Amino acid sequence: MAFQLLGYILEKHAGEPFDTIIQKQILNPLGMNETTVFAPENSLNGVVPVSKEASGWSTRRSGTEASTSMFSSLRDLAIAGKAILNSTLLSSAQTRRWLKPVSHTSNPANSIGSPWVIYSGGNYPNTSMVDVYTVLSNEGYNEGLYSSYLGLVPDYGIGYAILSADTQAPADLNAQADKMQGILTGVIKTALNQAAKNFAGAYTASGNLNSSITVMYDSLPGLYIERFTSNGTNSRQMLAEIMGITKASNLSIRLYPTQLIEKNDSGSKQAFRAVLQDKTELADAGTATCVSWMDLDKFQHDGHGLDEFVFSLDSKGKALNVEIPALEMSLERK
Repeated sequence: MAFQLLGYILEKHAGEPFDTIIQKQILNPLGMNETTVFAPENSLNGVVPVSKEASGWSTRRSGTEASTSMFSSLRDLAIAGKAILNSTLLSSAQTRRWLKPVSHTSNPANSIGSPWVIYSGGNYPNTSMVDVYTVLSNEGYNEGLYSSYLGLVPDYGIGYAILSADTQAPADLNAQADKMQGILTGVIKTALNQAAKNFAGAYTASGNLNSSITVMYDSLPGLYIERFTSNGTNSRQMLAEIMGITKASNLSIRLYPTQLIEKNDSGSKQAFRAVLQDKTELADAGTATCVSWMDLDKFQHDGHGLDEFVFSLDSKGKALNVEIPALEMSLERK
């Protein structure tokens, strides 16, 4: 009912029928040629279990255009998912605002968005949490035999779509969606390998400046800085002293992407933030709390955070150099 009311509001605002709005604003621009409001005239490319009436294929009626009337394919759902992740029809700011929870539930693995059901996978604090933004459509009993499941993972730019047609009742696709977590584990490992190829290595300053960093990776999320020298000064030791860490070797400097990307003709610039932590510090007395996110941008120089790193990438996504604005450093990748 909520979606149908939203459809009426759109019709009132645009002065056009809902199906016309969808066709003009979404389906045509994205080339979603296999998606229709109400069943397509030709059922040869569809799956019709039992009969058109029993399956719900031909029983859609006026007044359900915005709620339970849309027919689509895996191809078109993939197009729609990519368009959301790539901000094809919306600005990046609008997309980021949209892909956020608006309320939590009593289950820490589930939050609610608009219209998302957000599943948080992972084993925190042993592994990072990965949010999957899902939309489940499950026909009510005696109303149809179709169900669908769409999942988007903004952190990794991937998604999946599941379509089902049953002969007795609409399938519960939660079990099938849960199996995607195994695939997501493989995606995380692949992303780490790609990040290592694109960013890991030694970066040094040109000329006579004795400045360099070494970016490394391991099994943990993000990348980390192993060596860090600025104009001959051990920057790791400097940062450790600022944080009150006695031994510089106990300072962890891990780099995480901020999703701030500036594209240009030759490639892009991507901003990272370094999270600074004492590896010997008591880990919150065994609890799952963590407040390191509150320390971002905490230490500054000349209007820039000491934890800000900006990588320049070529058209293939390979890092060419890195800038550290607070230290006025520009280092070339070797």
